[in-house]
Amino acid sequence: HRDLHSFPTRRSSDLANHHASTKSPSAHKPITQQSKRAHPRGKVSANSRVSFDLTLALHHPNKLQKFVTKVSTPGSGHYRHYLSKAQFQHKFGARKSEIKSTKAWLTKHGFKVDGMPATKLYVSAHGSAKQVEKAFSTGLKYYAVNGHTVRLTKRSEERRVGKECRSR
Repeated sequence: HRDLHSFPTRRSSDLANHHASTKSPSAHKPITQQSKRAHPRGKVSANSRVSFDLTLALHHPNKLQKFVTKVSTPGSGHYRHYLSKAQFQHKFGARKSEIKSTKAWLTKHGFKVDGMPATKLYVSAHGSAKQVEKAFSTGLKYYAVNGHTVRLTKRSEERRVGKECRSR
């Protein structure tokens, strides 16, 4: 089965869209919309392993959007004046305390933290389907989507999880 999760990637509390062969957190909306889940194929076994990326919220998203517009607009004084990875992380990335509390939240809920890329945009982790369902107040089921069997969630609890991570 392909392993796809249908969570937005806008908050640290959301599971990133994740394809079994890809670790890219770049999508900003669910891979499959609710309306396209018309072909259920069964419940995911409670012991089934689930790997996911928990995307960390960026700081100052409005400033980031303005910056992106400036560096992408010919004629702008900032056109093609990009930030280094370190500059981007300093201005917009998750803080050390946020990363630490996110990892602690995952561990508290029984997940194994697998790591994080140098960009510090997300934390990779894994656990059982039962752990995912309990920690994220959701259900996992298999669906037939575009000729593939995928594993999807019913919903995410963005605010609750994000609040718990920040409150540590």
